[in-house]
Amino acid sequence: MNNEEFFGHVSFLMNKFEVAFNELKKANDQGRITVTRVNPKELQIKVTKIGTYRIYADESTQYVYLQSPQSGLYNYKYDVGNQQWKSEMQSHIIDELLMREFITFTKGTLTL
Repeated sequence: MNNEEFFGHVSFLMNKFEVAFNELKKANDQGRITVTRVNPKELQIKVTKIGTYRIYADESTQYVYLQSPQSGLYNYKYDVGNQQWKSEMQSHIIDELLMREFITFTKGTLTL
């Protein structure tokens, strides 16, 4: 995939996550969740007493990385056939991991 296609998939992912986390933020106590779009290729979600989730893209590797204070660092490659960001090592998609982790310590559901 060329860099333009990669960036298009990254933009879609970041926009989707930004909207979903801002909605989840509304269901929780004020200040519990902070969503920051650092740049077009990076999103940070800070959760009080949990830590900061960092989702960012690297054009040189064409990976999206998720740094979780709960479970560590993961890398995801875009699966064109399934149209999902999939971990090649752990065999899961990025959406699943985020939903699984956030359901344990927030109110409401992360809708992706």
